[in-house]
Amino acid sequence: MIGKCRRLLIPPGIFLPSGFLSPMPSIPEEPQPDLTIEQAIANLQGEDLGLRVYAAWWLGRFRVDAPEAIDTLIAALTDEADRTGVGGYPLRRNAARALGKLSDRRAVPALITALECSDFYVREAAAQSLEMLNDPSGLPQLIALLNDNVPGTLPAPEPPQLTQPFDAILEALGTLGATAALSDIQPF
Repeated sequence: MIGKCRRLLIPPGIFLPSGFLSPMPSIPEEPQPDLTIEQAIANLQGEDLGLRVYAAWWLGRFRVDAPEAIDTLIAALTDEADRTGVGGYPLRRNAARALGKLSDRRAVPALITALECSDFYVREAAAQSLEMLNDPSGLPQLIALLNDNVPGTLPAPEPPQLTQPFDAILEALGTLGATAALSDIQPF
């Protein structure tokens, strides 16, 4: 039994606690999906906000790139029903993150639009996803965000209350080869 037995040489005079030589615990298996693709898509379109947020995460986690899943995640980027009391959009955040993992460039225009969202963390997730998709069409909007020239965007709700997700923007600009933006990047 590989992984169940140990070979241990114990020098004389060394005492081990009882139970020390018990069998090794088994390695956990890869997590299995707890939804079907159809259930996740239905949940994403449903009324329960908790299930919707989880479904968006789930579709990204399990890399579900079915066209209907992509379309539903893109639609979630503009959803207004999930707004929290402090103005955040958790469903949009998870949808943006999932779209970056799914490698479908149909999401690029919606992710570029999501860079204008008032929610700091939606903008951060959209920038990260544009970087993952490696599509340079979002460069002008990323540069505008870097220069804090996108009206209606709000700072992060907690300290240090940055006005924009600068780390995500800078990483995306670097990955996308935005050499024309070097003068905008240098102050950072």
